Amino acid sequence: MIAIIGAMNTEVTLLLENMQNVTETRKSGKIYYTGNLKDHEIVLVESGMGKVNSAICTQQLIDLFAPEVVINTGIAGGIAPGLHVGDFVIGKSAVEHDFDLSPVGYVRGHVLGGNKKEVTYFTTRDDLIDEIRSAALDYLPAEKIHVGTIATGDQFICTHEAKKELWELFGAYAAEMEGGAIAHVCTVNDVPCILLRAISDLADEGAHESVNNFETVVADLSAKILMRFMEIVKKEN
Repeated sequence: MIAIIGAMNTEVTLLLENMQNVTETRKSGKIYYTGNLKDHEIVLVESGMGKVNSAICTQQLIDLFAPEVVINTGIAGGIAPGLHVGDFVIGKSAVEHDFDLSPVGYVRGHVLGGNKKEVTYFTTRDDLIDEIRSAALDYLPAEKIHVGTIATGDQFICTHEAKKELWELFGAYAAEMEGGAIAHVCTVNDVPCILLRAISDLADEGAHESVNNFETVVADLSAKILMRFMEIVKKEN
């Protein structure tokens, strides 16, 4: 079974519309939709925004459905220089940028045990990255598809200063509010995970207006690429 998580309604609507044989499981205010999508058995859920909502949702999803892989689809602000609205970022790793114990000697972004001077990056399998990139090439030219770190925190990044900091500290390509928590939960449960993000804004002072204008379009782009990925995987199998 493939598990798919989106934080908001706009990030799951297109996927739900394309599902067949849908049934619902309700727990702790979440609705888990199980059924078929592109000949795969899936479970789809809207987690709600932020790290706590997405972590609760991910753990429940793993406990209830034991998925083989978790895919997080949605939108994000572009951080890396040269990104544009409508670009697509595949997360090779995720970091929780707002986890900060630096006053007591830890490097910012260190979450799990080990060397407190090392940032914790939750990584993705290379084969998943390659398959998602192949799917994205059916919708976008190669120069609009990026593979890099996605930075997660419970804040909407919308200033040049904050954007510059995430690039310099973590080499982040995109910033959002759920992926790092989802990847964290998947890692401790030993479940493969990959994050997909279509760029809705450039995480600067114009971010609010940009999200309002492009949220649905780019959320649908991420969902379409995900469905194309599922077709590719089906053919390979």
